[in-house]
Amino acid sequence: MRWVELKMGQLGVLNNPNYKIAALLDHMAMITVQSDTHGIFDCKPLGLIWALFPE
Repeated sequence: MRWVELKMGQLGVLNNPNYKIAALLDHMAMITVQSDTHGIFDCKPLGLIWALFPE
């Protein structure tokens, strides 16, 4: 997670007024999903995140 914070800071994302950053997620936030068409893969639970932060 430190790498994500460092990189977002270097890119100017964290202090840029054009971005509303509520949270940062790394690979540890991913869940495993099984799909008939794509098999088993890891993804971030964006539906849950968007439900918690509707803006």
